Amino acid sequence: LSATELVGNLVRVRDSAGFSTFQATLTPTVAGVYSGLVRLVAAAGTTTIVGPPLTLTVSAGDPVAAKTVVSGQGISTAEAGRPAQVVVAMRDEYGNAVELEGTAVVTILFVNTLSASITFPGDGVPRELVWDTTVLAFVIDYTTTVAGDFAAEVRISPKTGDAATLVSIAGYTQTTVTPGEIDVLRTTATGAGVGNAPLVAGERTTFTIFAADTYGNQLRSGGAIFSVSGVPSSGSNSADARFSVSASDIIDNEDGTYSVAYTPSGAGDYFIEISVSGDLIHPPDQTGYPVTVVAGSASFDKFTLEGPGVDADTTVSGTNTSIRLILQPRDESGNALVDQDQLADDIRQGLVQRIFPLAVPSGAFTLITSQVVTYHASLITVIGSISTTRQGVYTIDYTPTAVGFLQTVLSNGTVHIQGSPFLRRLSSSGVSAGASFADGPGLQGTTVGFETSFLIYLRDAAN
Repeated sequence: LSATELVGNLVRVRDSAGFSTFQATLTPTVAGVYSGLVRLVAAAGTTTIVGPPLTLTVSAGDPVAAKTVVSGQGISTAEAGRPAQVVVAMRDEYGNAVELEGTAVVTILFVNTLSASITFPGDGVPRELVWDTTVLAFVIDYTTTVAGDFAAEVRISPKTGDAATLVSIAGYTQTTVTPGEIDVLRTTATGAGVGNAPLVAGERTTFTIFAADTYGNQLRSGGAIFSVSGVPSSGSNSADARFSVSASDIIDNEDGTYSVAYTPSGAGDYFIEISVSGDLIHPPDQTGYPVTVVAGSASFDKFTLEGPGVDADTTVSGTNTSIRLILQPRDESGNALVDQDQLADDIRQGLVQRIFPLAVPSGAFTLITSQVVTYHASLITVIGSISTTRQGVYTIDYTPTAVGFLQTVLSNGTVHIQGSPFLRRLSSSGVSAGASFADGPGLQGTTVGFETSFLIYLRDAAN
């Protein structure tokens, strides 16, 4: 300390023997151990060393909460489910580290900035922490399972241990707790594409995947690779087999959500299977998200017609033989529709059947008329030996009047059903005695000894 610094702090005291004593008053602010000398500067400018070197130990003052330093990664960031650490280092009024022994009462409370009801460690109850002589601080270890942004508060009463004397320590603002790794058991999917409402074949649908960690925290970043497919459920009447959603239709939103779009084509019941790294994401007690796909709007060019003379050549046994065709309404994807008797007149008007004597339809023909078109809300049919029930179909009953090549045309304006026009052979089942006949002079009478003749005309049942 120079003489100038001692001005006002130096007091001269004369003792009874007449000697002068100088008393200096010092106020140190930096803790530590100091050594020094006292020099007396006489008026003549000479310097005299007074006494041996001095040693001065300056200790830190009482801890002050407002000066205390809070550090450690756990005060700024943490990961759900993983241990984090906060270090509370005590400081006195001048920022000197306070070395303590024993315990202090400390509370640390994190409050979610969006929902004040979310806190951790949870109760904020004061607890005693032992002074860590290695780091010269109080160490707070905690683990949280809730991700989010939190405002942190540390309160400490380092001396009395009395919770009533807790003082808040400031100096930091926000703690961010990030979610852990993706957990398929907590990851979910929602939206029309995995919902309960029926989906329409041929119409695009969507849903969203919400990736979450073990504790249900939604992930905040992307990077997961999902695969999505549709699998017909057991006993399903799905027209199509398993289908897969293209990777280009699974969009990573880079915020823990993934947008998925797909277009189902086959009507029936499916499970939408979602997987990541080979692990399935599904509702409880299911292998996937159940969805039902129903047929779309009628598409006349996808209608199908089946029966003798259409899907195969056939044989007729007579002019009174009636043949039945079945018309199945379908949507754009080819799914069978349950029609409501709305097309009978259109079918009658668009149906034309001709029988040509040659395979190439030209020249003379026999026109089939009086076909009977009937709507069936439910129709039992036998294919092979299997009996099935069809709903909402039409039958066309016709009677061929000749044999040859049958041309069947079914259209609505310029739009033909699938496969129209059909060309199939109609053959006779053989000679019909009732339809065959004989004629000639030999059947009309003659004279004995003279040759005569007659002709036998063989006919089948239709010709």
